[in-house]
Amino acid sequence: MPPTSGDLPTGWLRRGAPGARARIGADVGFYHIGGVRLDSIPAGGVSAAKVYGLEPFGTLVARMEMTPAQMRRMIVSKYNDPVNAKEAHRIDLISTTPYVIVTDAADNALDVQFPKLREGRKYKVAVSDYIYRNYKDMEYTGGEITVEKGADILLEELRDDSPLKIDNTPRQRVVRK
Repeated sequence: MPPTSGDLPTGWLRRGAPGARARIGADVGFYHIGGVRLDSIPAGGVSAAKVYGLEPFGTLVARMEMTPAQMRRMIVSKYNDPVNAKEAHRIDLISTTPYVIVTDAADNALDVQFPKLREGRKYKVAVSDYIYRNYKDMEYTGGEITVEKGADILLEELRDDSPLKIDNTPRQRVVRK
């Protein structure tokens, strides 16, 4: 089965290629699904042109530390966004860590559950510079935009760790109470 294109950006945000991993060092990665410009990548080789078609914006990686409570606030705020309705009430942030958005009957996010994260612990988080600059209700410590370009990290990873083994298991879902 061909990988979904959303799997690739979150992978480079967390793992990165060996050189980038040491520079970024994230435990969790989030990527704005609107930044992914391909629905899927066909089986076979992945060209540089395909990577830049997937992520054509020259996205830089931002890094910071966040607790699950801070990640939860960011996700709930985006899900319930009254200003940008076309990005609200859907999973807009794909992530390297599983999460479940719990909503009420009217589809308002009430909570986000992170089955693999420990409450109260600070995690090293990598996000796209778009998220870093534009998302409301982001709380973090030590935030900065790096000089690392997402597409370049992905190309480096594909060169260093090919063939890329993609896991297409959905990591996020919405549950209505």
